[in-house]
Amino acid sequence: VTNNQDNNNEASVVETHTHTHNHAAPSPRGGCFPLGTMVMTAGSSLPIQDATIGMHLMTSQGLSPFFLQGHADPDAQTSMMEIDTTSNHSVKASPDHYFPLVSGTHMAAQRLSVGDELWIYHEGTLVPSAIAGIRVVAAKGLFNPYTVTGDIIVNGILASSHSSWFLEGTGMSDAAIVASYKALFSP
Repeated sequence: VTNNQDNNNEASVVETHTHTHNHAAPSPRGGCFPLGTMVMTAGSSLPIQDATIGMHLMTSQGLSPFFLQGHADPDAQTSMMEIDTTSNHSVKASPDHYFPLVSGTHMAAQRLSVGDELWIYHEGTLVPSAIAGIRVVAAKGLFNPYTVTGDIIVNGILASSHSSWFLEGTGMSDAAIVASYKALFSP
């Protein structure tokens, strides 16, 4: 366990994990990203807390309208998974937030493992990058923008717009759960 400084110059405790799966219990508030997570618009980036409904945000399919805010709580304090890739990208997300894998499936952040490959936005395209490290960190803020395409680029990493809701624990795979939520949330 070490002390690190996060983007808001607040101390956070970091616990490094090199084993696989079940890194943390899901947050009771649902899946989100913290303050300072960067999202992309046409030609620029901005902190997730400054994105507003109606903006077009970068997704797997290019720019897509941000149509629903799942959470917008700048004061929430929670534990999140910090995921680092071999391409030097890093993102914090709640344990129950889903990520699309290069293999074609989806997995909640708490079930990701070192070596799993995520999609990284690089020079206008998505390329694979393996996970180099995963750890539990303290974070501030909960933000969850939903785009029409059902995914979003955060800190250069492709993430689903979706997190746990009501289908977890039913025996469905993470990929089937994400597909169901995407169908339910389609505008």
